[in-house]
Amino acid sequence: MGSDPATSVANPWGELHDTPGVWVGDASALPTATGVNPMISTMAIAHRTAEAITQTATAAAAAVHG
Repeated sequence: MGSDPATSVANPWGELHDTPGVWVGDASALPTATGVNPMISTMAIAHRTAEAITQTATAAAAAVHG
């Protein structure tokens, strides 16, 4: 995850740089294995990504429905 598509697959919120609307919200967003029991980190990534998806969908719906 990062701002630069040359060095990251997804933006800081988890949306893929080259495929808008496709999100990564689990441990696969991490560049390497985190070690023992990454459950809390994975849950935090999932929560952050879910919030970003909700905000994106809400903004899109508002734009359509005025």
